[in-house]
Amino acid sequence: MPAHAATVDVTYDLRPTYKSIDGVGTRTATYRSDLVGATVLARFGDGTTENWEFIQHTSNIFSVRVDHESPDLSFTYDNSNTFSMNASKLLTNLTVNMGRANVIFDAGEYPDSDVRNSPTTKIGIEFNVSAGGDAFTGAIGAHYSGHVQIGNHMTGEDAFTQLDLDFTGLDGGGQLGGISWRADLDVLATPSDLALLSQVPLPAGMGLLLTGIGALGFAARRRRRKSI
Repeated sequence: MPAHAATVDVTYDLRPTYKSIDGVGTRTATYRSDLVGATVLARFGDGTTENWEFIQHTSNIFSVRVDHESPDLSFTYDNSNTFSMNASKLLTNLTVNMGRANVIFDAGEYPDSDVRNSPTTKIGIEFNVSAGGDAFTGAIGAHYSGHVQIGNHMTGEDAFTQLDLDFTGLDGGGQLGGISWRADLDVLATPSDLALLSQVPLPAGMGLLLTGIGALGFAARRRRRKSI
């Protein structure tokens, strides 16, 4: 590792937020069309913001507007769990929310036998910088939230709807220039299968149990630091 390379600090909020009845489908490829409905919010060092939504504009599954172009930021997804962006103005934070899309983030590198692996999810890959990281020093924060409970499995620690990136720990207080990063995505078996847990009918007594698990999940939020 070059002496000047940055590190990534990955954290997870394990409070259950969403529930998926059917979980993840069998298809392993994630197409641009699966991201329709997802939203992105970019924040800059001067206090300005940009936001956009992934939309489908033709019947071609690969032809979805996930690209964003402005004088200050370009952003794209290339159908292989890789996002690329180039900032010409200091970028401090980026939030990617899949809550209305047909995919979830799979951040758990767990085998099927591990109780932290949710049923139907594959072995996931947590956020990592795939290109451009050597140009930075300091630290990038990656925070997963919007924890997804699949079926009645309540020990999973791998499924999330939101990823928040914090670049303020980099030298200079943010990200400038080009960078590519990966975050594993799993396609849901059934579109629109995500529901807020507060809206899902629970068996008698289950509400108190989930409240306790939620509190423990928040207290036991995992943290991992790694080099780019």
